[in-house]
Amino acid sequence: MNIHKEIAIVFGVKNFEGKISEYIRECLYIFSKHISILPQYYQVAGKADYRYIKGWEDPKIYRVLESKSFSYLIIQTSGKEYQVYISKSALVIDVKKDILQAQQLRELFMGIFLLLPYLRHANIYERGSYRERIFASFTFIGRDSSFSGFRWLTYLNAEEMTLNGGEALYHLPYLTKAEPFKDGILIQVGESPDVSLSYAGQKQLYLATQAWCALVKSQGLYEDDVPPAEFHPIPPTSCRIDPDQVQEIQLSTPLRKGQNTLIDLSIAVAWSEQKILLHKIKATVTAVPQGDIGYYELMVILPQEVSVEGVTYQLDSETRFRVEG
Repeated sequence: MNIHKEIAIVFGVKNFEGKISEYIRECLYIFSKHISILPQYYQVAGKADYRYIKGWEDPKIYRVLESKSFSYLIIQTSGKEYQVYISKSALVIDVKKDILQAQQLRELFMGIFLLLPYLRHANIYERGSYRERIFASFTFIGRDSSFSGFRWLTYLNAEEMTLNGGEALYHLPYLTKAEPFKDGILIQVGESPDVSLSYAGQKQLYLATQAWCALVKSQGLYEDDVPPAEFHPIPPTSCRIDPDQVQEIQLSTPLRKGQNTLIDLSIAVAWSEQKILLHKIKATVTAVPQGDIGYYELMVILPQEVSVEGVTYQLDSETRFRVEG
């Protein structure tokens, strides 16, 4: 799956106590109420091929879960709208970003959350390489906790909460919300999983995690140095551009349908407060203002790459942009 266009919903379970198939059946029922698309394939540990299943009630799913050799199971649709990973200690759901809105994701998260026993941690976030860039200066490995930086939603149970600051977590700066939940705490940073896709969102995630780091350092729960309270994002070496990143299109008009032209794109990226300008993108005009159409539509001709300040920006062939006529 394309991890740059997915939302991950992660549940870390301490112990299913031998009832994994019962709990998973209930969780998958909740999942099916939010997403009606039925799964067609599953894969088990040690097997490279995917095997066919007939929806969530297929007995093959539960035979795998109940087998003594069970390690993990992956379930997905033929169109890869979602993928469900199940192991003895985790349930991970990857959903394409356009399938559910933020409130629907939160409702799905809560519905499954309340069914699962002995949760140690849980979170929702937009997949991609942002974690390595935002949290590169923090040390999470070697601690007794599974916490590895704030996401849009982060749940810590009582044990994890104690390892990460206790009641003082409620008073950390840069959090959007912190509230008691079950035996622990549910923390929100930003308004949606896309918080990590903007400069302001990445800065909020970093500063919230930096404040956490200073807190646990003061409690003797963090051994390394606390990173500075200044956000300096690390840009990637390459980036694929989606239409929703485009802030402005500069082109010479008038244009006619079918005409090839060069356009300049102003795009927003998560590692810069300033817009990035991509010059001389080759495109063809697929629509012009006329009748009910009040915009130009332009389609990228062939895959293209533009390098700006050490970052290579990639545009896929047939990517379409619109600009008001």
